[in-house]
Parts: sequence; C-alpha cells; structure tokens
Amino acid sequence: MVSQAPVAIKALEKLKTSRSAGERLAAVALLRAFPQEEEINWLADRLDPDVETPFVGYQAATSLAQAVRSLPVEADANLGRTIDKAMALAKRNPNDPPRIHMLEQARQELLVKRRVSDA
Repeated sequence: MVSQAPVAIKALEKLKTSRSAGERLAAVALLRAFPQEEEINWLADRLDPDVETPFVGYQAATSLAQAVRSLPVEADANLGRTIDKAMALAKRNPNDPPRIHMLEQARQELLVKRRVSDA
C-alpha cells in the first residue's frame, strides 16, 4: 500500500470517510508515507475501539510515530496533545497492548526530539 501512496494521495479524503475499514486503512498508510499535521487528529481517532479494529488502530499509532519523526518541530505541541488523546482512546481497550506500546514509543521519540531541538 505504501508504495502506491504518491498516486493515491489524491484520494485521501475519500478514503478517510469510507465505510470500508480497508479503505480507511489505506488512508492511514498514506499518512504514514506522507505525514500531514492537519491529519494527525484523524489518526488519533482511529485508536477509538468503538470506531476501528485494533489492527487499524495499531497502524494509526505507527503513522503517528512516523509523524513525530517527519513533521517539523513547530508541530511538536500539537503532536504531544494528539498522542495524549490517542493514548486515552487506546487505553479504553487495555487487552491490546501493541497499540499502547507504539504510542508510548511515539511519546518517547517526541521527548527526545524536543530535547535535541532545545539544545
């Protein structure tokens, strides 16, 4: 999926709003390949166990971690708030720790990124 991202990015809005979990997963993959600050809140919402399956949620958490790595330092405050929101949603299903671990990793990477940019 990620290899097709450059062509598919034009369909992002349609994929995000699709009733198909597979198409929403494609949107998550696009946002991993092309992180966009204005879409990180949508990614966080994928961690809601009432909205998405744990697999889609895990992929969204992975995309949030990639956003931490890719977006400029000016996005860090927004990323921090978004990761907190995603974590709160993910903890509503404590029986699926991989999503929580990925978000913890993203939070740690954000802390390191902030320290480096402050130095």
